[in-house]
Amino acid sequence: FFIDILPDEGVRRQKTKQDRIEQVGIDFQSSVRNQYLKLAEKYSNRIVVIDGQVDINTIHKNIWKEFEQRMLEK
Repeated sequence: FFIDILPDEGVRRQKTKQDRIEQVGIDFQSSVRNQYLKLAEKYSNRIVVIDGQVDINTIHKNIWKEFEQRMLEK
């Protein structure tokens, strides 16, 4: 699963001190996010993109929904 959240929103939600990657800045984080989205598109059968802009309870429900659906497909 890739929980997709815009870097600005991630910084806004952050409650702990930034690590060295986060300290590099929004441009770097945006670049990393874009690369993950490209990987998710290329490997859509392996990487599930979850909307991270919603509240944590909705994220949790969406992950379980995707997980259960994929388990039923097997």
